[in-house]
Amino acid sequence: MNLDKIGKFIILLRKEKKLTQAQLAEKLGVSDKTISKWERGVCLPDITSTDALINFFGISLMELYAGEKNDKLADKGINKTAKEAVEFIQKRETKKLKKMTIIALSVILLTILSASLLFTINTYNEYSAFNVKSASADYRGNGNIILTREKTITTLTNLLIMDDNAANKEAISYEYSLSLDNTLILKEGDLYSEENVSDKPILLSDIVKEITIYVEHDLTDNIGKKEIINKHLILTIKYLDNEFNENEYTMKFDISKSFSNDRIVFNETDF
Repeated sequence: MNLDKIGKFIILLRKEKKLTQAQLAEKLGVSDKTISKWERGVCLPDITSTDALINFFGISLMELYAGEKNDKLADKGINKTAKEAVEFIQKRETKKLKKMTIIALSVILLTILSASLLFTINTYNEYSAFNVKSASADYRGNGNIILTREKTITTLTNLLIMDDNAANKEAISYEYSLSLDNTLILKEGDLYSEENVSDKPILLSDIVKEITIYVEHDLTDNIGKKEIINKHLILTIKYLDNEFNENEYTMKFDISKSFSNDRIVFNETDF
């Protein structure tokens, strides 16, 4: 079958009736987009639409598929046989399409399930998150410890000294370090470096406000997920006063578990 020729034939028949695509679509009970597809040779009408089409234009099935009017193609016996053949082919194609659709959906579903299972296996018990909160009312601060198979990420922000006596201490130089109990994680600054010594004293409260910590390190070999809750995150600030005396201010933070992907199903309380 020549779909392009059939499409042009439908256009000719429609124009002979002086109908637009929308008007023809309304008479045949289809959409104007469907008419457009027929006329552009994109597809053939289905059995129901074919019957409506040939009856409306007064042509035979063979004339439609030939793409032209021809008295030799108007034989009722030929048209009946052709119609039965077309119905058989379309039914077979419909069954084939359904089968292919089921197979395709099954493959997609299997792929999704496999990917989900693989992701679960690869990431199961891969990371844990812990909350960090100040252990004293004399200061504030919060952060997180993210423990993974490859590294640990520790953050500490929003630091603030609440004790006025400590907050108003003055310093001309300072350094600070972060540790998990006795395990050093980070050290910044050099207390006795000339570059760090300031001519104008700085309040300890201002120093603390400027400290924001985000550090990637490795604790996985030394500290387990269960052990980390029993430890404390400790921020130690060493500073020199106006008389070059060395002083120290310590902020201790409690650690509590927030989340760990060591289960397949989680409750809302796990987050």
